Amino acid sequence: RLQALPPRTVTLLNADVAGPVWGLLEAFLLKCTSAFFQHLNLNLHGTECSAYKRLFDLLDRCGYLIAFKDSMTQSCSGHTCVGYTLVSRAHALEDFTTAHPCPQAASGLASK
Repeated sequence: RLQALPPRTVTLLNADVAGPVWGLLEAFLLKCTSAFFQHLNLNLHGTECSAYKRLFDLLDRCGYLIAFKDSMTQSCSGHTCVGYTLVSRAHALEDFTTAHPCPQAASGLASK
């Protein structure tokens, strides 16, 4: 069904990444162009090291940058939880060049 969706831009996706959400998020990230999230707020639960490695590999391949990390020690009831805020490199570059008085300062970032 995901293949039937037209390309679109989503400003923010906020998700607790556990259970079936893993597969859904992975399906979107495998096709970096099928859905474009400008910002991602992801709360990762548990110690699924190989799944986390795959997730961060996909996020990197799709051009996401970590903007903030929160260990969430007060809100996870003794479980291992880490929250990440990520931003797409393309959105960060576009936002900087349209909002900053020196847009040429970011010109080298576009080629990465």
